[in-house]
Amino acid sequence: MARRHRENAVLSNIDVTPLVDITFILLITFMVTMPAMENRIKLPQMTDQAPPQPELETTVWYNADGEVVIEGNKLTIDELENYILNMDTTNKVFTVKADEGRPYGEVISVLRAIKKAGISDVSLGTSSEN
Repeated sequence: MARRHRENAVLSNIDVTPLVDITFILLITFMVTMPAMENRIKLPQMTDQAPPQPELETTVWYNADGEVVIEGNKLTIDELENYILNMDTTNKVFTVKADEGRPYGEVISVLRAIKKAGISDVSLGTSSEN
């Protein structure tokens, strides 16, 4: 019986072409994505500037008589916008507190007057129940 020499021969050659292909694909993938990942992380930079000043709260009271009280001055809703335009509003947060007897539409008018004056950080104040 004649034996074939090839059938019993040990495979000594391994095809490395797929391994090299995968390695190059991974290398290219990392080379493309690494610059994008480095730009996503922004570390704070030290500056010689002073830290920002804390925000000061300015309360706008809308009392039961329909008067707007800001910094001790009694105004009407129409006068409120001009008053805020003439005051220094840097680092100020405005809070509107109204008497519970005032209609909601009038309180919204106070908020609109403050917004027209260029103040974007306005909140409604609430009272806590004891």
